[in-house]
Amino acid sequence: MAAIPQAVAGAGVAAVGISYSMYSSSGVTPLVIVAGGVGSALLALGLMKKSLPRGRVGCDMKAQTFFDKASATTVKEKSEDGVEVDVFLGPKGIIGLPLEVTKGTPVKDKDGLVISNDSSILTTYDLIFGTTEFDSRPALRDVSSSTPSRMHF
Repeated sequence: MAAIPQAVAGAGVAAVGISYSMYSSSGVTPLVIVAGGVGSALLALGLMKKSLPRGRVGCDMKAQTFFDKASATTVKEKSEDGVEVDVFLGPKGIIGLPLEVTKGTPVKDKDGLVISNDSSILTTYDLIFGTTEFDSRPALRDVSSSTPSRMHF
């Protein structure tokens, strides 16, 4: 069953080959046109991709987005003509694909969005200043003992 597309493509190649040989021997005839058209159609049909896989094995692509129904709202906006109209703002979508965690447990907010991959880093301040690893290194070099450079113009 899996070899059927290749067989159809092979029949298309054969039909195009026959069409070409008839064309080279007798020129353009209705049989050459029909054989070339049928061969081209069979070749395209046989080589055409039937489906494109989305996602990995075990990944439910129908649940790739979760929607927060409470976030949907209607607001008043002005149109291009200056008329006030109601605009519906749909629910916010949250990615629902499985998360590949290499280490630790990701920290999520109330909506399920990942905000950090480490429970000790929850804010930007924690990310920048939350480590004591480099506290022993001076931030600035002591420039009082160095001689200023002299530039000659």
